[in-house]
Amino acid sequence: MTKTSIDARKPLSGPAARRERIIVAALDLIRQPGGGSVQMREVAEHADVALGTLYRNFPSRMELMAYAYERWREGCFEKLLSSDAVQGATYVERFTNVTRLDYSFLEQEPSFCEISVMLSRSSDLNVAACIRRIREKSYEIYLRALEGVDRADALSVIDIFAAVMEGQASLFATGRVTGEAAHAAMERCIYMLLVWNIDSMER
Repeated sequence: MTKTSIDARKPLSGPAARRERIIVAALDLIRQPGGGSVQMREVAEHADVALGTLYRNFPSRMELMAYAYERWREGCFEKLLSSDAVQGATYVERFTNVTRLDYSFLEQEPSFCEISVMLSRSSDLNVAACIRRIREKSYEIYLRALEGVDRADALSVIDIFAAVMEGQASLFATGRVTGEAAHAAMERCIYMLLVWNIDSMER
């Protein structure tokens, strides 16, 4: 297995470079079959750092997975914002397109889906901080898709949808539903939230 390299876009050195190399190594391993169960020793070997160095940077596997997951989600958000999904004619169309594309990232790389479920159950404060940053960014994109809806109503829609999406991700990660069934459940949720009661949602 080849050693990972630091992202050329980030001219880092010293401890920052080691931390970056560890995160990139974790991402490389998570993307491989069974990556959701990658262990700290494997990451240390792939990043070419001592196990002690790895633990000094990331005191727990959960924390490392959180930072790797946050990095992966940042890439997903870039793809969302550069896609045509946010350009729909109506907020129903935009929100449906954005959420469908967003969930497809988890579906295409199921190890990250597995990790997202694991992280959602963690009580670690650093993990919670990562999840909060991810949530804030996703809400920003979802609010953009719901332009035209009262902000308080839009936030309520996103809260409910996020809970449904998390539930479907958990079911998908554990093999209890297919990707197709998960998409159908989320689109039904959108229908109930934005179409069935559409008149009262508009400004």
